[in-house]
Amino acid sequence: MLVVSCFSSSLSSFCNGVRQRHPGRSVGLKRRLLTCYTMRGGKGYTRRCYSCAMTSGLRCFLLVGMAPILAACASGPKFDPAATELSVSPRQVAANTDQFLDSRVIWGGLIVSSTNLENATEVEVLAYPLNSSQRPQLDQSPLGRFLVMQDGYLETVTFSRDRVITVTGVVRETVIGRVGDSEYVYPVVHSDGLYLWSRADRGFWDNVSVGVGVSIHN
Repeated sequence: MLVVSCFSSSLSSFCNGVRQRHPGRSVGLKRRLLTCYTMRGGKGYTRRCYSCAMTSGLRCFLLVGMAPILAACASGPKFDPAATELSVSPRQVAANTDQFLDSRVIWGGLIVSSTNLENATEVEVLAYPLNSSQRPQLDQSPLGRFLVMQDGYLETVTFSRDRVITVTGVVRETVIGRVGDSEYVYPVVHSDGLYLWSRADRGFWDNVSVGVGVSIHN
């Protein structure tokens, strides 16, 4: 139904444009394209209508077939920002632990490492600012490191170094670790929602999400 709806909407918009540029041509053009679509009953319409559109010089018609893909690209974790400290960074929490302890956050960034513990999985993350889709913006300056504690088992081959992740949860504590030869204070987020972005183009095609558990989109 999504494709049919997108098809009808896109076709009407396109033919309106043709009407403005070439009065009198859009009615016949729309009838021709709809006939092409109907003949196939929807099945295989992309190939048939592509040929029909190309004959008429309508290369823009290919955009109709991209609608499901574009819809998928727009997906993301959609973690609820209500009652979260949206402006606080891991670096700020590390410097002011008492102020931000027990705060709910939505953070994301690049996975540095992941380790399976007895009853949980620990993921070290280098944080970056998030965009409106809650996706880390890797072209921005990093915001410090933090640890994610996820109950249960996560596959460390999947949650591997340089994967892009977004997580929501509560900052329960800070721990002292090391980055190289330097001591480092890590805020620890006890996760109740986690989203692993795709390898392909840093976040579009095989996404993984975790919300009170784990969900994987391959």
